[in-house]
Amino acid sequence: MRRGQNSISPNVGRDCGGCKYCNKQFTAYEVKILLYDIALLYDIAYNRVKKWCAEKNVQVYSENVLLAYFSENAKNYKSSTLWAQYSMVKSCLIIYDNIDISKFPKLIAFLKRTGDGYQAKKIENIDKE
Repeated sequence: MRRGQNSISPNVGRDCGGCKYCNKQFTAYEVKILLYDIALLYDIAYNRVKKWCAEKNVQVYSENVLLAYFSENAKNYKSSTLWAQYSMVKSCLIIYDNIDISKFPKLIAFLKRTGDGYQAKKIENIDKE
């Protein structure tokens, strides 16, 4: 999420089709659609890194390369978003390129430092009606 954007979904309080609040179950089709959408988000995050590397003429995903990528993104995104992006990119790099970035200590330390002083916004509890 970009800085300054509202983090509350427009669907809060509506029947979501399957969660602990409305006690509905997803159909098999809905699960497939949901998994497809999640995989699409992961691929988008991975492709952003690939595009950024191509723009910078980088061919190897090293710790310093990913550190530069995330430090550039830290100017526009909150710590929680950087961690989400890290998680998605990590999964895709393991699958597609056999690179485990969870073993990059400088990158993880950087992500931890971006969260220093960050206070997550509290949202109201969703009550059953």
